[in-house]
Amino acid sequence: MKRFILIVAGVLALSAPPAFADPIYYALQTNISGAQTQIDVNHTSTWAFTTGAQWNFGGGTFVMKSGSKSADDVTLTIYKDTNYTGTLVGSVSLTSSVFTQSFSDIAFLFGSPLALVANATYYVDLTSAALDQAVFQYFIKGASSSLAFVDGSNNPIPAGYVTSVTDSSGNTPPIPEPASVVLLGIALGGLGLARRVRRRA
Repeated sequence: MKRFILIVAGVLALSAPPAFADPIYYALQTNISGAQTQIDVNHTSTWAFTTGAQWNFGGGTFVMKSGSKSADDVTLTIYKDTNYTGTLVGSVSLTSSVFTQSFSDIAFLFGSPLALVANATYYVDLTSAALDQAVFQYFIKGASSSLAFVDGSNNPIPAGYVTSVTDSSGNTPPIPEPASVVLLGIALGGLGLARRVRRRA
């Protein structure tokens, strides 16, 4: 009987599917020479990329610095679609304490890698609620830059895993500053008053 149980156990072990873990890759900001750009309530940096295979996204590294009074979080968010209206896949925020006033590599790592499906487009953005003033803003190196994808040992992602990458900065609409909202309210109020005056005349 023991022999029979061992044979059955051996057959089951051989027929069981092998353990498989999808590879984990990370985005690296590339082509970062040149001007810096802001990340604040009115400015974002965004990218879109298309997958050709299934893999796990662990996060991204960007060359960034803070202003002298930067205090707001910076958030890396990924959506499944070509812009921020797509399905939220994941998000990670870093506090101002992670940044310095000199450019350095800043790693945004998700708590758990995000499963990306094959043949889909994903949209990534870096945002902050920081005020649109130099002392409060964050800065990212490069007026525009591409993304490369590597594994934990810095080996490039296999050919075909990512079929296209584009810098799409500017596709996220800015959140109005409080002052802008007040000005808009005054303008609308003025239009309403002008109509009443015309009607009376």
